Amino acid sequence: MVGSRSQGCGRGSSSTSSSSSQLLPPINPQQSSDLTQYIELDSDIDPNDENFKVLEWWHKRQPRFPVLSQLARDVLTITVSTISSESAFSTTKMIVDKRRTSLAPEMVEVLTCVKDWEIAAKRNQDTIRICNEELVENFNNLYMNDDDES
Repeated sequence: MVGSRSQGCGRGSSSTSSSSSQLLPPINPQQSSDLTQYIELDSDIDPNDENFKVLEWWHKRQPRFPVLSQLARDVLTITVSTISSESAFSTTKMIVDKRRTSLAPEMVEVLTCVKDWEIAAKRNQDTIRICNEELVENFNNLYMNDDDES
């Protein structure tokens, strides 16, 4: 019968399901996922609190939401680019005009970077520098540090 689930999905389907059941722990229907628990959570977050520390909030709830807290840590600690995409596209548009349409993509990238550095120098952006050691130390002191236990 076409579309019947009892027939399997081709060669080896029964061995695949039996081997995967050995690798994965049994699912307890009483347990719910981190996401389900988070969605059902009565939020204690004040939306008007300007001093709210999202990393600290996730750190405190790491035992309850281990997967989501790791995801939050990964997403919330992504470094921000110094050049806005709108500015980059605008600069690139000025570089690639009708006379320069044959420029190689690498050359367009080089010219865009040089132009951004030139603009950054005018804004004194290059004077704002943090040494690598201080940056690493600040990162290690984040609330979401796995080595730090509360």
